[in-house]
Amino acid sequence: MNEDDVQRSMQLQQEIAQRLAEVAFADADKAQLLARQIAEVATRGKSLTESLLPLFLQLPSENEAAISKVAMAMKVELEELHDTLNDLQHELPEWTDFFLGMSNRS
Repeated sequence: MNEDDVQRSMQLQQEIAQRLAEVAFADADKAQLLARQIAEVATRGKSLTESLLPLFLQLPSENEAAISKVAMAMKVELEELHDTLNDLQHELPEWTDFFLGMSNRS
C-alpha cells in the first residue's frame, strides 16, 4: 500500500472502531482488530480496482517490463488481501451472531 492508502486505511479503521464502540460490539481489542482487518480489505480492494488493475489493462502490450512490474504489484496486493480475509474469516461468526442478535432486538 502506498502512503495515501495507509492514511485512508487508518482513517477507515478509526471510523469502523468508533461505530463498533457505538453499537457495543465485543470488547475494545476485538473491535480494533476487526476494524483494522475490514479497513485493510476495503483499502486494498480499492487500490486494486482504481489503480493497479486499470494500469495493468492500459499499459501498451510491448511494454513488458512495466506490465510485469504491475502484475507483481497486483500479486502482492492479492496475497495481502487473501491473508487479511483469512484472518477476518475467523471473526465473522461472532460478527454475524452479534448483528443478527441486534436485528432481532429491533
